[in-house]
Amino acid sequence: MDAGFWTSQNALLGSQFAMDTVSNNIANINTVGFKQNVTNFQDLIYQTTSAGTASTNPLQIGLGSQIASNSIDLTQGSIQPSNVATNIAINGNGFFMVQNGPVSSPNYYFTRAGNFSFDGANNLVDPNGNFVDGWTASPNSTGSGYTLSTNPQTGVPTSAVGPINISNYQKVPATASTYIKMQANLDSSSSVNSYSPATSNIGFNVLFDSNGNSLNVQAGNNFQISYDGGQTWHTYEYVPSGSAPQPNTEGFSTIGDLVSAMQNDVGSNATVSFNNGQITITNNGTQNLNIMVRPTSQDTSFTGTASDNTALDTAMEALNQIVLPNQSVNSQTLNAASHTVNAFFYDSTGAKHNLDITFNKINTNQWSYQATLPDNDGTLSNNTGVINFDANGGLSPSTSSPTINVSLNNGAPNSSRLKLIPNNS
Repeated sequence: MDAGFWTSQNALLGSQFAMDTVSNNIANINTVGFKQNVTNFQDLIYQTTSAGTASTNPLQIGLGSQIASNSIDLTQGSIQPSNVATNIAINGNGFFMVQNGPVSSPNYYFTRAGNFSFDGANNLVDPNGNFVDGWTASPNSTGSGYTLSTNPQTGVPTSAVGPINISNYQKVPATASTYIKMQANLDSSSSVNSYSPATSNIGFNVLFDSNGNSLNVQAGNNFQISYDGGQTWHTYEYVPSGSAPQPNTEGFSTIGDLVSAMQNDVGSNATVSFNNGQITITNNGTQNLNIMVRPTSQDTSFTGTASDNTALDTAMEALNQIVLPNQSVNSQTLNAASHTVNAFFYDSTGAKHNLDITFNKINTNQWSYQATLPDNDGTLSNNTGVINFDANGGLSPSTSSPTINVSLNNGAPNSSRLKLIPNNS
């Protein structure tokens, strides 16, 4: 009977210890770097009241349980965001090393708590004033920064370990940026999410509608326009650059080619222009301008090969109107695949400047680029050009790294140069 009371009491004491451990874990829920303790139990010895035989088991009475261990759980915890620059967290295994005591014979400790700060002597310390240790960096050969020497086989730093002090590292001489390395995926698919109104130098074979779908203009696609209500029809045919159209048609490769051909046909009483991705016809005369647009296949008298493109016809059929004097009519918007890379650079005073590089697809495997300063804090020259790609999407050997000339308004040296380095990956 007494043994039962003692066994129960021992179990209650063990459970109390486990509850105290849980309470301590809860109390430290906001303690930086805290790791919970886990209480483990094991059974005590057994009292044998009857020995076993070859055919029977012994009779044993357990005498309860005891605390086997109260171990620390080092499982990775959740990392909390912080606005303090000196708050550091370790993602994965490892500890911060801190020290106190005499410099000649310090005491070292390991911790997961990274709530550090700088003391009055610019030492990185923990809340108890212990110095945070690290490897010492050395000035690089150019004097523009610092490097940390490492063992080439192991990657472990080779410099001495000691307290981190930033007294000699608070300022780095400002050095103007000399190059910008950029990496982007320029989408060449038949449907794109990023596009903008095309420019007149872009080929019709890479144009998109207002939904980002390709017009899919192929060599030989043609359509007809009449500027006099259907009495005279002009046939316009897309041909790749350097190719000749079929007889009785007018060939075009780029938007500018088509605008020029249309201007030549409409005469001096109207102006054909291209603005904001739209072909515009303005009636400069005193009589109405009766414009009609149709697929070439509807012309029974056409002696060549009619090759309709529904998307192209639809874009141009917006011009199919009667235009009053001094009025204008527009085609649908012709768009080009577009992608903008946001970059930045520093001038010789250490000031940061934003730089946008916008790419527009102008032909198969060919993109134009234009660099701009979105904050209007200077001017650029030599900031436009063309990048060519091979059939596999890699940079063509003909593509070189362009150099942009920069003139800033903040008093930095008037002439700076940035080299753009496309990353072929």
